Amino acid sequence: MRKFLREHLQLMELLICILFFMAGSLMAVSLFLRASQVEKQSQELQSAVNAAQQQAELLRISDELTEPHLYFDAGWQPCDADDAVYRLDISSQNEHVLSLSVYRLTHEEAELIYSMETGGRL
Repeated sequence: MRKFLREHLQLMELLICILFFMAGSLMAVSLFLRASQVEKQSQELQSAVNAAQQQAELLRISDELTEPHLYFDAGWQPCDADDAVYRLDISSQNEHVLSLSVYRLTHEEAELIYSMETGGRL
């Protein structure tokens, strides 16, 4: 009887250890997944900032607003509106303020990623 009880307790202890190991593993995997998501969001934000700054500099040099919307694919290369994943909206509130907004396009809506206003000539 004592031998049976001792074996039973050892099995319970082993099961508890396995459960703790599984819980720790799940937490580690979830941390890695979250880190991956944050990295993708950070890369997307940095690309949006670069696109907006580049366009603002080009507009500052040329002094003319030719297109109010620019479209980019998933690799941030210029493309048509039909193939676009991102859209850069450019508007001039007056001759001294330029507003640039970058959106992620989905089937339902456009989600704002980055927005900036610049002073200076247009």
